[in-house]
Amino acid sequence: MTLLLPPDVASVIALPKGYLAVATFCMIGIWTPFTEELLFRGFIFSGLRNRFGLHLSVIITSLIFSGMHAHIGVLIPTFVMSIFLTYLYRATKSIWPCILAHSINNCLTLMIAFIPVWTSIAS
Repeated sequence: MTLLLPPDVASVIALPKGYLAVATFCMIGIWTPFTEELLFRGFIFSGLRNRFGLHLSVIITSLIFSGMHAHIGVLIPTFVMSIFLTYLYRATKSIWPCILAHSINNCLTLMIAFIPVWTSIAS
């Protein structure tokens, strides 16, 4: 049953100190969403949409996106988030709102995951 739970991010990602902590946060919170959105919404979805239509392209893109995150505990939430991001991309006709929403998601996930680590360091 624990296989279905999301991974313990704090145990998977080493928390560096100082400038490396900022760099790690920026990579996961900003750079990764930027590159993933360009790939999944900008290229994959855009390429599939003309061939398979809107809704099937959203599903295919979201299946690939969630599959790339490679942990069964996050497949469903990642799939749902990808559907949201893909429709957001279509509604706004811009990749930037998707990058922003994805960045907010990643940053919040990192902050929540590392709260126990940070509080233990501070005490």
